[in-house]
Amino acid sequence: MPVSINIKETESIINKLSKKKALSPSGELYQTLKDKMIPILYNLFHEVEAERKLPNSFYDTNITLMQV
Repeated sequence: MPVSINIKETESIINKLSKKKALSPSGELYQTLKDKMIPILYNLFHEVEAERKLPNSFYDTNITLMQV
């Protein structure tokens, strides 16, 4: 039986994200936009749970080369 993730758990996950990652969307971004991100992530988690698979967009990749 699947385990549902509620709004409070989604918020707790965002609050625990590290703010120190440099080359990916950091916890700071998610925490800054938390009010907008929680409903989006909550709906995503439930969609994944219901369909038992990740959305096709999760398999897309963007690579950016940076010259240092």
